[in-house]
Amino acid sequence: MSIWTKIKLYAEKKEQEQWIKKHHCDQKCPKCNTWQGNCNGWADVINNHPTPMNDKTKCGKCGQWTTWFDVGMGFVVADDITGEPLK
Repeated sequence: MSIWTKIKLYAEKKEQEQWIKKHHCDQKCPKCNTWQGNCNGWADVINNHPTPMNDKTKCGKCGQWTTWFDVGMGFVVADDITGEPLK
């Protein structure tokens, strides 16, 4: 592993630690595998869409939308149309 890769990974880790310290959680975009703490958070959030149990988020890095299903203590990825959790 090159020194530049190590520096990049170290910087991402520190950035994520600061994000968690401020927001107390972090989510990973299922489309581009980027932690939101490493790209300044979700670019946009639509609550209760398409059902009251779902939230729709737009990634701060790739710009793609993801529908999430609220399972109480967390969220899982859901179908964009029905809002049902994906297996």
